[in-house]
Amino acid sequence: MWLCLSENKDMKEYTKEMIGCASGKKWEDIPNLDHLQKNLKETLSKYKSILLVLDNVLYDDKKENEWDNFFDPLVSIGGRFGIVVTSRPKTLFPNAFSRGKLLTIELPDLSPDDFQSLFRYYAMDGLEISDLLKTDLCDIGDHIAEKINKSRLAAKVIGNQLRKQPEITFWQKILESDNLSSTREILLWRYQHLDEQLQRCILFDSLFPEGTFVHDEIAWVRYWVALDFIKYTTTDLLFYNC
Repeated sequence: MWLCLSENKDMKEYTKEMIGCASGKKWEDIPNLDHLQKNLKETLSKYKSILLVLDNVLYDDKKENEWDNFFDPLVSIGGRFGIVVTSRPKTLFPNAFSRGKLLTIELPDLSPDDFQSLFRYYAMDGLEISDLLKTDLCDIGDHIAEKINKSRLAAKVIGNQLRKQPEITFWQKILESDNLSSTREILLWRYQHLDEQLQRCILFDSLFPEGTFVHDEIAWVRYWVALDFIKYTTTDLLFYNC
């Protein structure tokens, strides 16, 4: 089970998502957390082992009791579960996390040379261009890599876009850009370089809360088709370029 944690959700919403992941069913009509946890216990008891991934944990010590309640259904099934947590550096974890063996792995920053190699991979891998142009683009790309402060997200987002346009003028324009200093600015920059139809799809997706789990991808795409965001060729074939 995989949950993306959001500041806009509470433990009740996470419990619903866990039930949905474990059973494949939606539980929208049960407002009471106790009833939800009872259903979750019954659902989890059918499994021999469970792996729960909690992505983007932002711990608030004022919610310690909520975390204890959240883990009760897992604890009730015995020691047959594991939890993988991703969080920002130096995040404190709820005491509930330490009920079993706790192993913390801190991912270090990439060295400047390693990050430069990563950026070159995203920006230039597979390009069929002249050696002279490749040398010029490498030089500009190395300066862009220095500018984005070892952000892996920026390396992937910007590098992929640069690879689509291996032109000195375009790469130089990106180097001179002043809006690549934060994750929000980088994502906005990527959005601005999407095709118009994809921009409309993203705007539609933004109407839903952060971390919304899509149970049926085909149905989601049909929303886009119904709103005339994308086109389709036959009843059974939908196409869109992501």
